[in-house]
Amino acid sequence: MVGVLLSSNSSRRKLFENMEAELMESEGFAGLAKLEEELEEALRGGTIAGSQGMLLRHKIEERREDLEEEMRISQQAEWWAQMGQQQQQWGGSHPTGEQAQWYAGQYDQQQGHNQQGYGDQQQ
Repeated sequence: MVGVLLSSNSSRRKLFENMEAELMESEGFAGLAKLEEELEEALRGGTIAGSQGMLLRHKIEERREDLEEEMRISQQAEWWAQMGQQQQQWGGSHPTGEQAQWYAGQYDQQQGHNQQGYGDQQQ
């Protein structure tokens, strides 16, 4: 009986390690979705421990958040590149980093003034 438990635990551990390696090698959202499906099957079949499954789910979610952040940054960089091309076509210039920060600060201040309540404006 002890031998069966040990082999069961070692096979669960091996499956966990394999799935963890797959997570590190997975590419994009499709790779994460495939791994999630495999994890669900393993949890339903009892071939992986619940605690290991929860840990893998957490790691998958962290990886998904990282991918979403990378995509957001990439889209912002692409937008700025397009704006730069338009500025060059129109003969304009790009604001320096300091100018962009100043503009952002002015916008933030203006938003703060526009959001004052009725009572604040009468004082």
